[in-house]
Amino acid sequence: MEAVLIAAQREPQERKLEYLGCLLAQIAYHDEIPLETAVWMINTAERLTWTQYSLISMIGRKEEFDLGGIEVGQGINSWKGWAVHEELRAMGPFGLSIMGAPAKKTPRLGLGLFNMDLADFELGNGGQLLFNFLGVGDIPVDEIEELIEALRKEAQEDSGEQTPSG
Repeated sequence: MEAVLIAAQREPQERKLEYLGCLLAQIAYHDEIPLETAVWMINTAERLTWTQYSLISMIGRKEEFDLGGIEVGQGINSWKGWAVHEELRAMGPFGLSIMGAPAKKTPRLGLGLFNMDLADFELGNGGQLLFNFLGVGDIPVDEIEELIEALRKEAQEDSGEQTPSG
């Protein structure tokens, strides 16, 4: 059992190595990067999960994907979907502020509302730095499509499995 748990944790971490190497090489090459910025990028990149690397890639290349109709944190009907929504929220305005969407306005009074529409998400300054310096723009499209499917997936009514919403 312990070996299975260790392997489950190690495999995604190993996938990050190529991108962490790219980050370190970029920092070494770009001597104009302030020390504080380099330390932030390294610490943040180490802390992020493989799924979060893929989500940064997705938002950085959002024109390649259909993200319409996905509200972050809403309509969660599977455990995988719940986990991916949580990974997104952790990088949003109340977490690391790596990404987010501009506020929506109420029609009548123009009051600002939180916008969790994934199609409106953009990378913030930190997200842009990580996207460029990690080189996550080359994460395969099919891996990102799998995450998008999890964000949309409807629960199997006949599965009998309990889901986050029920």
